[in-house]
Amino acid sequence: MAPRVVRCQVKVLEEWLGAPLLRRYHNQVLLIPMGRNYLQAVSEPLERITSATERVWQ
Repeated sequence: MAPRVVRCQVKVLEEWLGAPLLRRYHNQVLLIPMGRNYLQAVSEPLERITSATERVWQ
């Protein structure tokens, strides 16, 4: 995915959640505590979805 598309999707997610996940600076983007918490909460379920999808495609 192009960086612009990723930025747009992250912004949509932040708006949907009603909370920022990243702190944006000039040439830098940092994951803030809310973003770290969200990442921790969704990582395992997303990995399971990925695995299930790969099994379907086999």
